[in-house]
Amino acid sequence: RLAILTGMILIFCFYYFADSSKVKAISVINNYYLDQDYIKSISKISLESRYHLIIDQYVEYVIKKDPMIKDVKVTHENNGVILIDVIEYEPYGYRYDDIAQIMLKGDKVIELTSDYMEIISLVPLITGFKDESSQHLLSNAFENVDRNMIESISEIEQYALSYDNNCLKVLMNDGNYFITSYYGLDLINDYNEIASNLVENGVCIYADENNSVAYKSECPWNQTASNIEYWYDENGEPILNKYGDHMVKHYYTDDKGNYILDENGNKIVIPLNEFNEELPNDYQTESSQN
Repeated sequence: RLAILTGMILIFCFYYFADSSKVKAISVINNYYLDQDYIKSISKISLESRYHLIIDQYVEYVIKKDPMIKDVKVTHENNGVILIDVIEYEPYGYRYDDIAQIMLKGDKVIELTSDYMEIISLVPLITGFKDESSQHLLSNAFENVDRNMIESISEIEQYALSYDNNCLKVLMNDGNYFITSYYGLDLINDYNEIASNLVENGVCIYADENNSVAYKSECPWNQTASNIEYWYDENGEPILNKYGDHMVKHYYTDDKGNYILDENGNKIVIPLNEFNEELPNDYQTESSQN
């Protein structure tokens, strides 16, 4: 028995120290945002590793500790090759809050470390969206936006229109703007087709999610503000929404978009609650129920 045990130890030692026992190549596939060398480094596998001593499930566990890795499959291939097949979380932007962060689809936010610096050249700068609700809405809005279109966006910020306090102002890399609600952002996938007919920069394109179309119109900051009414407090100070924009007065409408008038024929303003949020359009709700 001792002879057998000694022989097995010698065979193991011969195998372990022989070059033929080492990994011949490490192949990383389906990565886009993370560099192959980075993924190899976090896998803890090198060309000095012993091919038959690598446990696939353990390597998967190690790699999935990285917050950019959604899933991974490690397999032993022929000729000493270790294959690492990764699925990355898809980033849609980065922001600077208390710390620099990367915002990922799936309502996930991670710290922007030095390992991820190359990602910020592929995604837009996000300004605002600090509360949990708006961040969740933004993540959902990007869910169906194509990766190549995300790379065509320079900046995104919250913006208040006269008829909607919760819009998105999207600055494209070509200098044009895409104005939309959270629910119409996926229409930006058609941006290149629309922009191909433009002959000037600084143009605004609006998304109409109700009709699934996008159209060119004058930018809101260039429009005459004479017909826009704003909220002021009793001291004459502007009332701001949670994004820091001056609150625009809106009026109750019926389900056909017509203004509802009081007994004197005046439009009825939608009041604000203690949080400077508009109350629900109860008149429209009652009209639609009737």
